[in-house]
Amino acid sequence: MGGGKPLRPHESLRTPNAFRIPHIFHFGETKTKMNKNAFTPFTTLIIAICALSLAAESLLLSSRWFFRTFGLNPLVFDGYFWQPLTTMFVHGSFLHLLMNMLVLLIFGARIERYIGSANFAALYLVCGVLTSLCCMAWIHFYPANIFGASGAICSLLGFVAHRDRQNFTAIALWVLAMSFLPFLYGANVAWQSHIFGFLVGLFAAKMRIFG
Repeated sequence: MGGGKPLRPHESLRTPNAFRIPHIFHFGETKTKMNKNAFTPFTTLIIAICALSLAAESLLLSSRWFFRTFGLNPLVFDGYFWQPLTTMFVHGSFLHLLMNMLVLLIFGARIERYIGSANFAALYLVCGVLTSLCCMAWIHFYPANIFGASGAICSLLGFVAHRDRQNFTAIALWVLAMSFLPFLYGANVAWQSHIFGFLVGLFAAKMRIFG
């Protein structure tokens, strides 16, 4: 579905936070080498949709209605079947959006360039929805309203962690820190989606469905 040349053993893709992503994508010897500056349409589309979603929520007279309708909450069991998908594009504030989109730019854009936009779109959407389904099981017993792209993004981190075994522990600890440290200063974080997303990403990488 996508394209890209497998990295040689000595090559690696370095991110600003020093996490390496070495020789993790394999497609075949005939594929062309990745262009590190190539446009990433699906990553850009995700950011645009999330930004438009926040703008729409800000313009509505009732943001509570917006979050209840498009977030992931017990209403999903009462016919709001779209919530496992729409929750990935809903954010509670500009800061919430900014933090998620920065991580998406760091990891998502690089993954998209390696496995191709079609593969990346499938990886992001399938893992994001699977993460939502896992969160549904949690919500069934512990009602909550979960929203944000962090579950899908953490699935990307799980995908990378499985391929980059040298930095697996560092990435896993980062996910744990993002999930629980904010509670120390009173922030409300959907830690369930972070943990479920990371595990879903690990499974996706292990199964090699998306490249």
